[in-house]
Amino acid sequence: MKRTHFFSLSTFFLLLFLALGSVQPLSAQPQGPRPRCERGGGSRHGKAFDLKKFQTELSAYITKKAGLTNEEAERFFPLFFQMKAEQRSLMHKKEKAIRVAAKRPGITESECQKVIRQLNAIDEKFQKVEGTYSKRLIKIIGAKKYLKVLQADRSFGRDVFRRMTSGQHRRK
Repeated sequence: MKRTHFFSLSTFFLLLFLALGSVQPLSAQPQGPRPRCERGGGSRHGKAFDLKKFQTELSAYITKKAGLTNEEAERFFPLFFQMKAEQRSLMHKKEKAIRVAAKRPGITESECQKVIRQLNAIDEKFQKVEGTYSKRLIKIIGAKKYLKVLQADRSFGRDVFRRMTSGQHRRK
């Protein structure tokens, strides 16, 4: 598959997920104790991550930029956040595989090749998830608006990353 972007989509999500910490969308929240990032405090960056606020801001931003109607947004975002949760899970698996391999003293060349094959398989699953959900999302809002959603999502992600790294608030 030919890539035309400077950063692959999976690299972008990896950077975004690492910056945001380990979170899941509300629909995928496990029952039981809440993750550290939602309990208030204890975040890696000194502030608790508010997933609901993030999703609300992202939804509003995408709705405006892509020109979604209220009805489209109500049908689109639950599925969109479900896709993001599955992709995030795959990225966590990828990160864990890299972390575990990097910490192993004396890891052999063949073991490293095996890890790289696992990473490539995860990337393929990531793309498959995106392809499967894309078809469903396009049925809801159409291909033209979906492309606008993708651009808005990337733009929002870059903006959040800039805010987190610079400590400044988003310009409106």
